[in-house]
Amino acid sequence: MSPRPSIRWPLLFAVWTGIGIVLVAQTYVTVPIEVPRGGDRTMATVWIGYLQMMRAWLWGLLTPVIFELRRRIPFRGGWIPLGLFLHFAFCAVLLEWVMAMRIWVWAALPFSTSWSMPFVSFQEITSQFSPRQLLDVLAYLGTLAAGYIVDLLHERQQALIRESELRLKLSATELQQEKLRSELVQAEMKALKQQLHPHFLFNALNAVAGLVRLGENAQAVEALARVSSLLRALIGSTGRPVVKLEEELAYCRTYLEIEKLRFDVRLNFSIDAAPDALGAEVPTLLLQPMVENAIKHGIARRRTPGWVRIAARVADGRLRLEVGNDPAEMPRGAASPPSHGVGLATTRQRMERAFGADFVLDCQVNTPAGTIVRLELPFKPAAAPVPAPVRAEA
Repeated sequence: MSPRPSIRWPLLFAVWTGIGIVLVAQTYVTVPIEVPRGGDRTMATVWIGYLQMMRAWLWGLLTPVIFELRRRIPFRGGWIPLGLFLHFAFCAVLLEWVMAMRIWVWAALPFSTSWSMPFVSFQEITSQFSPRQLLDVLAYLGTLAAGYIVDLLHERQQALIRESELRLKLSATELQQEKLRSELVQAEMKALKQQLHPHFLFNALNAVAGLVRLGENAQAVEALARVSSLLRALIGSTGRPVVKLEEELAYCRTYLEIEKLRFDVRLNFSIDAAPDALGAEVPTLLLQPMVENAIKHGIARRRTPGWVRIAARVADGRLRLEVGNDPAEMPRGAASPPSHGVGLATTRQRMERAFGADFVLDCQVNTPAGTIVRLELPFKPAAAPVPAPVRAEA
């Protein structure tokens, strides 16, 4: 429950003093001053001004009381009749109190002719009632309405404060979650690279050693340059959760060129990317597990030449990627090759953290055309222009 607004007495005094001045001026203009025979006109003028100012100040003094009555008396639903009755009763009581105080204070003034009046009787109070007391009724109702407005504004202010505090808490929580997601992505990338380095480098260096033994030194130097380029790309992607698809395809091309040293004519590959797809942002090393699986479960299990195909297109605001390989050659009755489950499970987890449910990952294994992995995700274009289409075959 929000704290109640505090009473600001200086402001309250200023408001009701202003109302009293307006009442005094209105009375002097509209009401003729009647002076009894032998009376003092100056005293009569002071009496009229006093009555109006005292009326305003007394209602100002009662303002906190009326505000509290507004909060405590039910005035909604089936309680409306009871609320009306209670407010009418309190209005009458406070009206009599205001009249009594006006008479008593006047009687206590040194220049009053009724200085010796010890108390005020009910008859003296009721004798002061006139149609002008409608102003006191309006004062009660106006103060009641003002209390409602003050509480409404206070509740609105408290709601805005709570909303601001909630937004700050949510922002802090979101920042913490984003930091955790970023750390998780970095950890996944680090684990992926650590998994890639050992066996890939072992195979690549074995291929280079084979070229050296065959005396093909120029090809060995070229192979080492490609391995160096690939390692630089891996190191350069550290701390970058996303890269352009163009960079990812360049990495895949270098990776396939190095693997071709092992498989020679058994490995052929093609990369076909539409111009508008090259500038798309994709998670770093997105295609690498798919390409590695294509070689491991496809090309490595063939005796005859096979193909690894990579394609990228943009359609309906979506980036569509495809990695496929020719089917493995298995003797009759042989068991099916291991599935791509582990690599695809890692890719699926990365996509869920990056895009939630807004992606599609589909793998068709052991089809007549081989294995095809299709990935569809939101297209995020790069700001800079991209070059002509990339087409590579080997």
